[in-house]
Amino acid sequence: QAEAGIRDRSPSGGLGDVYKREPLIEGAPDLRGVWQVYKGPLKGHIERNEQAGPRIVITAGGIIHDLTVGGPPMVDEGLGGATINVVARYENARLNLYLKGKRRVVTRYRDGDEMVWRWGPYLNRLRRLDSPSAS
Repeated sequence: QAEAGIRDRSPSGGLGDVYKREPLIEGAPDLRGVWQVYKGPLKGHIERNEQAGPRIVITAGGIIHDLTVGGPPMVDEGLGGATINVVARYENARLNLYLKGKRRVVTRYRDGDEMVWRWGPYLNRLRRLDSPSAS
């Protein structure tokens, strides 16, 4: 049900059913599913994360971030329309995103059944609304 709701409000794209079948690469935290911030300054934010092999696709707020960990940078439009260049790395069971491959700006990791998402100075805790096995 949560998956259907976010799909209604999010652009299509992502990995389709592949993310349900292909194993994650070594060191990758399992961030798959639909998550909602329940604690933190971005309370209410909902995102869908898909992972397959080294790829992760994060869909939220009408935006798709399609990243390959250890691959080329994702070049996208950032806040205010500026072009951003982001590199993804799995480090210590965390997904870290680095601006221009140098400055860490986003971190996502699991803490038990929850996900912790740090975006700049904002620390948020998320609960999984739906997982790939439930879809």
